[in-house]
Amino acid sequence: MLERVEATGLVVATGGCPLLLRASQLEGKRAAAGQALLQQLGAEVGERLGEPLVERAQN
Repeated sequence: MLERVEATGLVVATGGCPLLLRASQLEGKRAAAGQALLQQLGAEVGERLGEPLVERAQN
């Protein structure tokens, strides 16, 4: 995660350009937007989201 945008969402790095996520549905959770999404995710700037590709391939 590159940046937390309070009350809006979060900015993540992609293979191309940064992407602003305003809403999402985490596995096992209700769809959330803005501040609720930030609270559900609980991630900090600099953290990677999701499993590394190596772990996915082994499972």
